[in-house]
Amino acid sequence: MADIFVGVDLSTEGPANGANPVLELRDPIPAQIPFSVLGLQQQGPLVNNFPVSWATVVSAAESALDYRDDFYNRIRYLPERIDLGALVSGQTRDLVIWNQHPDARVLTSLTLINGDGIEFTGPTSFTLAHNGFQTYTITVSADGPPTVNAQLAFDWVAPTEDNSVAIIGSRVVPFPFLYGQGAVETLKWQTQVITSNDGSEQRIRVRNHPRQGFAVTAFIPRPLLAFADNLLYGWRSNLWGIPVFAECRTLNTATTIGLSTVDVNTDFAQFVVGELAIIYNTATDFEIIQIFSFTANEIVTKSPLTKAFNTNAVVTPMLSCRMLGNPIRQTTGFGAFITADFEAIKNSSLPSIASPIQFLGDDVFLDEQLAIENGVSDTYTSRVDTLDFASSNVAIFAPWDNTKKSRVFGQQLTSQEELWNFRLFLHRRAGRLRPVWMPTHEVDFTFQSVGTVNTTLLVRDDGQVLYSSARTHIRILTKTGDVLATINSMVTDGSTITMVIDVDLNRDASELLHGQHLGLQRLSSDRIELSHGSNFDSDVSVPIIELKP
Repeated sequence: MADIFVGVDLSTEGPANGANPVLELRDPIPAQIPFSVLGLQQQGPLVNNFPVSWATVVSAAESALDYRDDFYNRIRYLPERIDLGALVSGQTRDLVIWNQHPDARVLTSLTLINGDGIEFTGPTSFTLAHNGFQTYTITVSADGPPTVNAQLAFDWVAPTEDNSVAIIGSRVVPFPFLYGQGAVETLKWQTQVITSNDGSEQRIRVRNHPRQGFAVTAFIPRPLLAFADNLLYGWRSNLWGIPVFAECRTLNTATTIGLSTVDVNTDFAQFVVGELAIIYNTATDFEIIQIFSFTANEIVTKSPLTKAFNTNAVVTPMLSCRMLGNPIRQTTGFGAFITADFEAIKNSSLPSIASPIQFLGDDVFLDEQLAIENGVSDTYTSRVDTLDFASSNVAIFAPWDNTKKSRVFGQQLTSQEELWNFRLFLHRRAGRLRPVWMPTHEVDFTFQSVGTVNTTLLVRDDGQVLYSSARTHIRILTKTGDVLATINSMVTDGSTITMVIDVDLNRDASELLHGQHLGLQRLSSDRIELSHGSNFDSDVSVPIIELKP
């Protein structure tokens, strides 16, 4: 058997860098100590040392919760919280308690805390058998404090755990005055935009859905002057129900007292299950309903109707809103105008629907852009850094790869369907978050080709090669439709450009109208205003900025 040699440095000399002395292996080996492998082996009889004796120690402990405890060994409250939402009329809810302990449990008392306008029926002390149920009926009146924040506190005999059921909601008073032309609806997103040194962006959505607000002016006739004054005085700081009159529609058939159905078309409106709507005739003749469900031609209410309306009455969604700022009532004694701003307490969560036209993985918006006032103003934005020490020449640096062209254009929406579809377009954009391809709607390329055109076009030289070769996307308008393409190359001879695109047009040159620059744009503002007029006409200003050409 070979020997094993282990080198051990027994020197106490410290390392060269001055650290504390350590025992470490060194080369060459100062000493060699032989060990025999056979000498490392030990021999002897096998001894059984089991069982091992130990002293017992008793400690206080608790059983850890497991999956069984999710279902058993508790009192279950169904529901655990009663959310009334926007309360515009009396509501009745059932509360069921269920004993899931293996034995009976005793309730000593039941207390209603902050229960103004709330009543309950059911025992306040009793014995609840194993696997037994007890139902309580809770009635909440429309009369009471603006905010409902009550608790049903259960006091059980130990060791049963005490618990409470929250009853929450808000009492809503409608703003019953008809506001018409000039109402401004505001949608407000929140996006964080981080711009890099070369001009590229990272955009972060901060708010999933926009906040929706309304700035309204309503006329108050003389018989309602006192009522309007008292309403603003007494309910100024509380929750308001604001009808969305831009989405109103008439009843298909008259309503019937005691029924829970409203025959009305629900397309192109913000009807939401669990939220409010209003059947409106006049400022003193209306009924607020809470939506249980709805189809394209019917709304099912949570409570039976208490009034009858003919087909002249309108139905519209109603939003629970807080009042922003202070309302103003301007009166001559014979009538008045109320001007007020409102903001919905729940963000508007309309669907985000992609454009039916896609280009390079993004939506396309080709609707005609309208001039605002005297025309469309384009701003050419770039980052220009100036270095000036005031003692020598000035140095200028432009780190952005491309100039960003921005403009504000108008859109006119002439029906509820157009308004609804544009709202969906805005929700798809999510403020400044999501880009969309848009053309300039100008004659940016004048074609000079003749005969059949495939992928090569002749274009009048308007400086496209010299100044804007970075603009590589184009919309080609033809007599039979639009073509969206990428420009592969452009070569100029001084008067004519030979342009090659990635799409085979296969058309006669006489069918080509003109070309437009196509840019990837985003909204340049997280705030969009829709101005509503009469006959369901609405105007909107759309601010955009180009991300890449």
